[in-house]
Formats: sequence, C-alpha cells, structure tokens
Amino acid sequence: MGSPRRTERISHVTADIADKLREQLDELDELRGQLEEEVKSAVRMIPGLNEEKERLHTDITADRERIEEIDKLIPRLENQKAELEEDLQGKQERISEIEGRIEFLSRTKGIRS
Repeated sequence: MGSPRRTERISHVTADIADKLREQLDELDELRGQLEEEVKSAVRMIPGLNEEKERLHTDITADRERIEEIDKLIPRLENQKAELEEDLQGKQERISEIEGRIEFLSRTKGIRS
C-alpha cells in the first residue's frame, strides 16, 4: 500500500482535477444556456423570415407580370410614336406650304398695288 504522503498527494491531485472538472462543467452549462437562448431566438425569427420570403415571392410575381405588360405596351407605343412623328412631319410640311403661299401672295399683291 501507499504511504500516507503519497495518498495525500493523490487526494490533492484528485481534488484539483475534480475542481477543474466542476469549473469546466459550470462553463459548459453556462455555454449550453447561452446556446439555448440563441436557438430560441433564431426559432422566433423563422415566422418573420418566412413572411418576408412570401412577400418577396409575391413581389417577384407582380414585377414579372408588370414586365410582361410593358413588353406588350412597347410595340404599341412605338407605333403611336411613329404615327405622331408622321403627323408632326405632315404639319411641318403644311406650315412650309402655307408660308410659301403667304410669301407668294405677298409678292403678288405687291405687284398689283
């Protein structure tokens, strides 16, 4: 059997190890509690995130529909633009004709006077 001194030393080492293990267990327990709170917090966020995800899906669908509408409008607007430009050109030509007539009539009237 061991000497009393050796037994005392083993008891002291065992007590130190036990103290360190208790400290580590306390730290692990504290960490477990913190992790548990973080998990609970994350779980509480899930419904809100799902709602936001659904809203984004709805927005995407609406945006795609709007893009389709715009794609259909573009050719019609281009046709309207072409028609307006043609109308504008015709009116500008008519103004030029009228100005020419006015000038001709002004000169003709001047000759008769």
